Amino acid sequence: MPAPGGAIQDEPNRIILGEHHYIDLMPESDSGPNAGQVVGGVVYHRAPWNESGWCGGSVFWAAGEHRVTWELHSRDPLHIEPSVRCTHDQDSGLVHGWIRGGRWEPIAPYHHLLEAHA
Repeated sequence: MPAPGGAIQDEPNRIILGEHHYIDLMPESDSGPNAGQVVGGVVYHRAPWNESGWCGGSVFWAAGEHRVTWELHSRDPLHIEPSVRCTHDQDSGLVHGWIRGGRWEPIAPYHHLLEAHA
């Protein structure tokens, strides 16, 4: 995870979705039918009100030990449906958007939250 306020670093299994969002892809760890395949990821957004400066939540698009809640339309560039919305603490419902074309497309901009905690 990047330092609070720091630039998002390019890493293996990471897709940078924009200045304030990225997803770390998760391969299935079991020996089941999806072993080694990417079955979802953790979507992170900047959250300066958190000690780490980030907030993240899981999305899954392939069956395995996890419940499938998103549909993978394209792996490269990443496109999943439906939209993704954070439900944690202060940012509940305010960080909401689509992942389409490998980018975060906000439904509800939350720049005012970032500015309030700058």
